[in-house]
Amino acid sequence: MRLSKKRRKLLLKAVYILASVLFIALWYFFFTYKGLYVTHITVDNTMYQERIETYTKEVLSGKSGYIFPAQHTAFLPKGRIEKNLLLLYPEIQSLIISRSGLTGMDIFITLRTPAFRMENGLALDVNGIAYKEPGDISILPLFTLTSTFPTKEQAGSMQNFMSKLSVRLAPVTEVKIDENKDVQYFFGNTKQYVITPLLGDTSIYWSTLVSALDTEPLSTLLQTKRNELEYIDLRFGNKVFYKFAKGTAKQTSTTTPLQ
Repeated sequence: MRLSKKRRKLLLKAVYILASVLFIALWYFFFTYKGLYVTHITVDNTMYQERIETYTKEVLSGKSGYIFPAQHTAFLPKGRIEKNLLLLYPEIQSLIISRSGLTGMDIFITLRTPAFRMENGLALDVNGIAYKEPGDISILPLFTLTSTFPTKEQAGSMQNFMSKLSVRLAPVTEVKIDENKDVQYFFGNTKQYVITPLLGDTSIYWSTLVSALDTEPLSTLLQTKRNELEYIDLRFGNKVFYKFAKGTAKQTSTTTPLQ
């Protein structure tokens, strides 16, 4: 069915009006705009507030592609900001950038929590990531190693074991992974230590240790000769070896189930 001449003219006129409105809307959207700006930064340490806002403004003042400014409301260079902030500040564990309305943007930042300090001045977090920590880490236990660097799971397990050991016996001052891939937790006079394998379940090692500490004669010896303790060895299942100064190594067995 063919349209009459009058109807064709009306249809063309409607298409022309629609195209004009669309053109004006696009022109306004792309060339007449309100720029993006940071509305809120959530971070544990306030020292990052100004730094991150300054950097984000620098990014937004640049270009997005070849024509439009990065500050244009149609473009949120989230990927670029996230990638560069993580490179600039390795102490950032994660960040989320989201829109706040049409022109605002919120930045949520989670900082790494240092668990150990290293001899090179870096910090080590519970995920086994070494990084430059801006805060004071001098009071943290020293972490040293002569073999394998811990995985994320191993670093978290060591930190958990260390925390419980610090409460039960004495504050841990150093954690060392030796050439045999065993972990030594130094405490007390810094020559005393508990040793466990690097591999395996630290919750089992902890249960074994607690059982041994509550078993005679080790329980009484720790009450009367705590400063003379040299080591407690947890590398042999439910057989726990320990030694006090001027004595021979002794063994005590626990009822901790092996898995």
